[in-house]
Amino acid sequence: MPINIFNSGNLKKILLLRHDRIGDVLISTPFLKNLRKISHGAEIHILLSTKNISARKAAEPFTDKIHIYNKKPKEILRLIGRLRRENYDLIIDLFDNPSSTSNFLLKYIKSKWKLGIDKTNSRNYTHTVPLLDKMKFHIVDRICNLLLPFNIDPKTISKDLIYYVDKNDMPPTENLLCNKIKEYRLGINLSGSTEAKFWGTDNNREFCRKIINDFKNVEIVLFTTNSGLTRAEEIQSGLELRTVPPTSNFHEFAAMIATCDLILSPDTSVIHLASAIKIPIIGLFEFSGENFGMPWYPYNVPCEVIIDNNSIKNIKPEIVIERFVKLYEQNLTGRYK
Repeated sequence: MPINIFNSGNLKKILLLRHDRIGDVLISTPFLKNLRKISHGAEIHILLSTKNISARKAAEPFTDKIHIYNKKPKEILRLIGRLRRENYDLIIDLFDNPSSTSNFLLKYIKSKWKLGIDKTNSRNYTHTVPLLDKMKFHIVDRICNLLLPFNIDPKTISKDLIYYVDKNDMPPTENLLCNKIKEYRLGINLSGSTEAKFWGTDNNREFCRKIINDFKNVEIVLFTTNSGLTRAEEIQSGLELRTVPPTSNFHEFAAMIATCDLILSPDTSVIHLASAIKIPIIGLFEFSGENFGMPWYPYNVPCEVIIDNNSIKNIKPEIVIERFVKLYEQNLTGRYK
């Protein structure tokens, strides 16, 4: 139940803990946006990490200052000193799983109040909100539950993911992506954070071959990392598609993703990015149990989710093609007429 604890206007400075991965920053944007609306002029700082600072533009519209967590011991000590001098009124831990780093920071950073989700490290907080059932509620809903002490009912607000990008953010070498060769563009993200998130060369080739043969108005572009270029070349060989040169700049990558009309991805960071840019998505997931809750599916965007209990490599191209056709017919046909 919403309750007026923190929105009385007496908060001058707030620190948010979000020092994990890129996708975690993106799924937190609905919370950030709504907190900004009711912050009564308070400064909002956020702690990112060396792993997700590349996605800082997701947080910048809603925060006043960004700090970076670096695991090097000397850097941690310097960070603690800087954060202690900020004299925060409130620290909000955005993790819904226990974090040893959050525990450490909460212990040594000064703050009158400390807010988090009720879990095994709740003793570190002065206030908590209930942890929603991880098998029934999306991670976005679970994070937005932290708005309850600000007298906001999460059921009544927009929780769309947000990432601002336009074609001017495109790297100069990729300006040709701004002009579609065909009516629609399908972007296939090949790479994931682990080997388990690669769908497989043969699966990707068979899927691409079928789309090229049956959808003459759809062009295909492949997105990959430097380490995945050899695989991309194998998939591309003999087929009418293009591999986009990898970039280490996340914002440039987002601008290139934004040129697509539909995305296929086994990686959740790209799935969340596409959700934020409002691009229909086919998401491939491996999900074998309930230990960590439901997978981080696309949120508030047209999507098709395909799951295998053991490996996404077991997902047949025919199934993905069926889902592509469904999204195509429901969301692309006539889109630019």
